Amino acid sequence: MDWEKMADELMQIMEALPRSRPHQAAIAFSRGEAFLLNHLYLGGRPARPGELSRATGTSSARIAAAIKSMESKGWIERTPDEGDHRKIWVCLTEAGRAHAERSRREVCRELEEMLAGLGREDAGAYLRIMKKISAMPLSSAPRQAPEERDGKER
Repeated sequence: MDWEKMADELMQIMEALPRSRPHQAAIAFSRGEAFLLNHLYLGGRPARPGELSRATGTSSARIAAAIKSMESKGWIERTPDEGDHRKIWVCLTEAGRAHAERSRREVCRELEEMLAGLGREDAGAYLRIMKKISAMPLSSAPRQAPEERDGKER
């Protein structure tokens, strides 16, 4: 199997993805304030800014700016830690919960249309493959061609 050719074809496909509506909706939902709201919504509990920073892989300065922005929109509130008033908890408000639920429904509708367009069999295969990809460990180890790792083609 020509892995380089397949990788090149995949890169071409991935370059076209940002132009698709479902992909745009999913990307927007997985970044910035939408991601933070969703993290708080799915977590079902308040979080510290440091946890939000780790979850997003962004700096504490960006998290502080996002918290300030979301607080001004009424989506979250800061609550001092009872044991240490220097620390805060970021809590989702009812308005934030409603916004997160509305955003999730909008993205789900876009993805439902995409999956329906694939058909049942291809949609199932797509989900199976995406689960497999998302479960792959991130590694800083030097990369090897599949044949070099196990001595055979996959």
